[in-house]
Amino acid sequence: MNAKLQQLVRAMLDQTRADKLKWQSVDEMSFRAFVGSGLVRMTKGGRQGENEYGELANYPYFRFVVSDSEGNVVFDEEIADGETFYETSKSLFGEARRTAFNADKVVDSMLSSMGVSGS
Repeated sequence: MNAKLQQLVRAMLDQTRADKLKWQSVDEMSFRAFVGSGLVRMTKGGRQGENEYGELANYPYFRFVVSDSEGNVVFDEEIADGETFYETSKSLFGEARRTAFNADKVVDSMLSSMGVSGS
């Protein structure tokens, strides 16, 4: 993955965890965030192929598409499971999902309905 894109992904992870970057759901496996004058779309996907034993296996990946203010794609890269930046991408995907679906509010509401205060 391009070094600048890695830097952007790390910063987005930090900002998302700090509740300073909001994500929107595009669908169950794709989220987008407006960053400055651009847009980042992150998608979780998978490909099927044969593994070293000749068996059919699923190979997950994350795809990042970064567009400028005019919609021009400036980065379009995939990170596959096992690659150096995969775990960071996986963490960002989880945080983006949590933010886009308001997971904290949903869980707090559930806790409240059981008489337990959320954090």
